[in-house]
Amino acid sequence: MASPLPGTPHSSPSRSVWKAVGCVVAVMILVTAGWPLVSRLLADDQRLAPGTLLKLGPGRDAASLRVPNAGWSLSRSNSDPNRAYVLSHRGRGAGRSLKLTASFVDVGDPADVPLLWSGLRKLVAVSDAAGRLGPPRPVRGADGTAGSTGALTSRGRSGTATVWVAADGGSAVEVTVLADAGAGSAAALAAARPLVRSVAFPAFPPLSPVSRATS
Repeated sequence: MASPLPGTPHSSPSRSVWKAVGCVVAVMILVTAGWPLVSRLLADDQRLAPGTLLKLGPGRDAASLRVPNAGWSLSRSNSDPNRAYVLSHRGRGAGRSLKLTASFVDVGDPADVPLLWSGLRKLVAVSDAAGRLGPPRPVRGADGTAGSTGALTSRGRSGTATVWVAADGGSAVEVTVLADAGAGSAAALAAARPLVRSVAFPAFPPLSPVSRATS
């Protein structure tokens, strides 16, 4: 197994990383604030059948994620296969809806990979003063893809953020999952876990997760 990437705790994220992660946070803000209203007005949700494969990202660097179970819908007006998908899942009863956003990040310089988590944390705080992104812990996807995951709270919702990194370090996929408060939130997050872990990149040798030194 490859050793963890060297951490750079005293470095500031490069402009390319700030721009890429900033796009992810902008999508998150719209999902938790503006897009629920847009979805109600446009009623553009497309139901996704179990097993649906979604390609995410441009060209040969595109990643993929697979819908593992029933109950998922895709917001067509707010999704772009080259940049991000916005999905929702609703269980039984009130207070159990969930939003999942998967965003493609063109890292550019693989040396910036260790900065993704700290950059995301800072921008979450900027977008919501009460928002918090916890420390990352290593995680493996269903196919062995390496990543990091941690607890996320934003605008009254709670969930997780997960960063999956391509083996060549040139791209990443950041997945945020936020569930409504309520007794069903744990079950909603559990329903999303297989989808989060389904992210895969073109076949390259495995790369270690985002450095734990960025926590």
